[in-house]
Amino acid sequence: MQAKIDVVKEWHSDYHHGSLRKDKETSREQQYNQDFFIKVLGYREKPASPYTLEPKASSVAGQLPDLILGSLSTDTASRYVNAVVELKGASIDLDRPQGRAGKLSPVQQAFKYRPLYRDCAFVIVSNFYEFRLYNDNQLDFESWTLDDLVNPANDYQAFKTWYVLLNADHLTAAGGPSWTENLLSKIRIQQMDIGKIFYSEYRQARIDLIVDILENNPAALATPELAVEKAQKLIDRVVFACFAEDKGLLPDDAIHDFVRSADNSYSSFWDNLKGFFTAIDKGSAKLGIPTGYNGGLFAPDDTLDGLTISESILRRLTSMAQYNFTEDLGVNILGHIFEQSITDLEEIRSEVQGVAGPIASLKNSKRKSDGVFYTPDFVVRYIVDQTLGEFLRKAEERCLAEARVKADLQQQTYAKREAEAYRAYQHALQHVRIVDPACGSGAFLVHVFDFLMAENKRVGSVLGDLFSTSDYVRHVLRTNIHGVDKNEESVEITKLSLWLKSATKNEKLTSLDDNIKHGNSLIEDPLIDPDQAFSWNSTFSEVLAAGGFDVVVGNPPYVDSETMTIHAPEERVHIAKNYRTAKGNWDLYIPFTEKALSLVRQGGYFGFIMPNKVLSVPYGLTLRKWIDDNYHLREIVDISQQKVFEQADVYPVILLAAKESSLPTITITTSLLPLESRSVARDVTSFENWSSYLSVNADNIGRLKLYDAMASHVDFHSAATVSEAYDLIPHIVSNPAPEDNYLKIVNTGTIDPFSSAWAFEPMQYIKEKYTKPCVLKAKAPKKPWLGKPRIIIAGMALAIEALPDPDEEYLAAKSTVVATFSSEDELFYAQGLLSSGVLSEFFKEEFSAEAMAGGYLNFTAAKLGKLPYIEYDPLEVAHKDISNLSRRLTKDVALRDEYVASAKRFLEKSYGFKSPRGHAKDFLHLPFDVILSRLKGSLSIKDKVELEKYIHDSSAKLTFLDSAVDTGFAQLNLLVSALFSL
Repeated sequence: MQAKIDVVKEWHSDYHHGSLRKDKETSREQQYNQDFFIKVLGYREKPASPYTLEPKASSVAGQLPDLILGSLSTDTASRYVNAVVELKGASIDLDRPQGRAGKLSPVQQAFKYRPLYRDCAFVIVSNFYEFRLYNDNQLDFESWTLDDLVNPANDYQAFKTWYVLLNADHLTAAGGPSWTENLLSKIRIQQMDIGKIFYSEYRQARIDLIVDILENNPAALATPELAVEKAQKLIDRVVFACFAEDKGLLPDDAIHDFVRSADNSYSSFWDNLKGFFTAIDKGSAKLGIPTGYNGGLFAPDDTLDGLTISESILRRLTSMAQYNFTEDLGVNILGHIFEQSITDLEEIRSEVQGVAGPIASLKNSKRKSDGVFYTPDFVVRYIVDQTLGEFLRKAEERCLAEARVKADLQQQTYAKREAEAYRAYQHALQHVRIVDPACGSGAFLVHVFDFLMAENKRVGSVLGDLFSTSDYVRHVLRTNIHGVDKNEESVEITKLSLWLKSATKNEKLTSLDDNIKHGNSLIEDPLIDPDQAFSWNSTFSEVLAAGGFDVVVGNPPYVDSETMTIHAPEERVHIAKNYRTAKGNWDLYIPFTEKALSLVRQGGYFGFIMPNKVLSVPYGLTLRKWIDDNYHLREIVDISQQKVFEQADVYPVILLAAKESSLPTITITTSLLPLESRSVARDVTSFENWSSYLSVNADNIGRLKLYDAMASHVDFHSAATVSEAYDLIPHIVSNPAPEDNYLKIVNTGTIDPFSSAWAFEPMQYIKEKYTKPCVLKAKAPKKPWLGKPRIIIAGMALAIEALPDPDEEYLAAKSTVVATFSSEDELFYAQGLLSSGVLSEFFKEEFSAEAMAGGYLNFTAAKLGKLPYIEYDPLEVAHKDISNLSRRLTKDVALRDEYVASAKRFLEKSYGFKSPRGHAKDFLHLPFDVILSRLKGSLSIKDKVELEKYIHDSSAKLTFLDSAVDTGFAQLNLLVSALFSL
């Protein structure tokens, strides 16, 4: 190891005492590669096989990173690139734009290479003095200088960290993530695990603190909600103190020392804690902060200070200092915790208003405790980059163009024009206005802060400004960032998040009272919302008078129509009267999006993450048309299938728009990790259903839309209302051989294409399971579709699953749809269309925005009615062919199902067999040892041999029957495709 450090020391000496700072990149690059990457880090060039380093490697687009690192081979299939490397001379600032085509900084240039190599995880940028390692994005990186690498402190800890992360054995891998990538992933997982443990304690401590305040101060609080507010403020103060201690803003063990001092004091623990807070606020020589941090968080609060609070709960709060707020609970992890905290606060507020009284309600709460849910960093980062980042990139390009900065200028002229351009850009940067109208925990605003700080420093380095970090912090927080939230605790948590991000030792916290505001973003009338009515024009008068905000980002509230109707009826009526998009059975995110867009000035940018329903639901049509008419819909990011949120029922998309003339194309992004995007043509009629933009078969979908809607020719019915579903329960019986006066009951879980699973496996209905469920016809609900030939369609599936019922054997139960017909011929014709891949693909494309986890879709009467249809004509040969093929398929499927059923009966009777869950119809294809494991008792060798032969022969027979069914489906797809001229 010492020999490796000695190599670095030679470069360190050359940098400080030799010519390295003056030499051009090209004259030193090869030796740098040899010394650092090959001698020290152990990479190998050709002819080694496999080799791990390739200089000036061509990418698929023909661009040339200085190096690629990985498990490399001349065989493309065996070539795995783990990192791209961009090298610059020692005099080059890694964040400063270069005077060449594109005007990218070295960091931006390096990131431009990464997407060109499949699964490339890392970006390395170096100017021979500083060495940076990037993983996810351009804002977060690890950095080492030559000074760091030769520093002997802690036995060369900096060098060893650099070496462990970057040596060839750790950074490269032949397929799959490398050791370094796995390590970083494990660290993130470990941090999240610690975060969950911390939040569990944090959450319970908050509940207990609120209960304690309510029990000890019955006369001091005007409302129970005030206890929630003051408890949250107290916790915020403690969290800041813990964070400040671990970040060096307060002395090490400051909280521990405070507790020890309080133990020896004649005053109460609470009085001592208030004194500790005052010292942080006003300053304390003992704490090493002569001026204090101020900012409002620790300002005197007579109500809080006058409360009686038990010592035991206060000691629990201060015990949070045991966590490492630098390594384990950094700002990002705390941000996730704060976001979940907001959700829990809403529940707590509801509970303190409970009929049992606030204390009993809190003590008996059944609140979930299964994790921390938050908007992932990569989603927030993408929205910020594609709104604020895009706005600033355009401003920078405009300033460079106006100053006529070109790569071929003489050096003196170039420097003069560059300075002129960046003075103009700095002015634009320092006057950009960003708002999150539902700021919650401050997740978006914290990322905005990071982005603006990095950009201010980059521009400052170009201009050689002498502004300090503190100058930038104050300006960004006072001028650039704005937020509003209906929840007062959310406002305080947003402030806390920004203070944790920006706090500097011995610098007062920047007051955020003028920028982060409490109020209802949608309601200005105090008669409707006396406590939270909010006037945008008076609060942010200067910004709105200038035309609005440059950037609006956020995550709008997802309150559904039913919840609003029950809990906020007056507010709902008011919003419906005052927002043009609040039409139909709207959810709250619809008018909220309208409000957010109305705040964007001409040329400004908008980015929201919201439910994917916005793309296609009827109540969103007015919003979609309003956006199409007044804004440029730039991009739809469909991440509904990527389980972005841990909650199973959240299926989000990101909408990115700008207040400018629409362009002829829209970007459709289907993945952020890795980034997968494509451009599609803008359709002026698209507002009917933006899901069509997500279609990868746009031509076929467009052709199919030219045909009549199925509802024009076929009657669709929802099988049962909720009350009817429950009314049926007392009449359900299990009948293995139903007579003519019984109907077999089927629901979504027991419907397959052309058949049902009735009698194959139990049916789950409401909360019970039934074997071969039936109902007397006389007890069946009186439905208009009874007594008619019908098709029963599953309400939730991956594709359309339709069961023909020409003989009226079945009762369609809850969560299914029924289509009725006047003749059997038309029934089987429609069955063929519904069961074809053509109509399933059309449905998936049209309603992909509403897909659930795993790709499952919700099939309703209204949605099925929108499928394309050609009216049945018995004289048309093509129609008769489809109808006849459907009849044949029904028989083939029934033959296959009966064969499986007979085999199952034999195995059950002879061996006590139980088919594995999910394999009721294909268990004969399972490995023999799996079947053996499902038998009752053990078999002799002879019986095993006989049974294995039976299973083998039965599986072969089933394969033959499956083949006939598969052939029928293939023929059906061809016939239906031809019918629609596809």
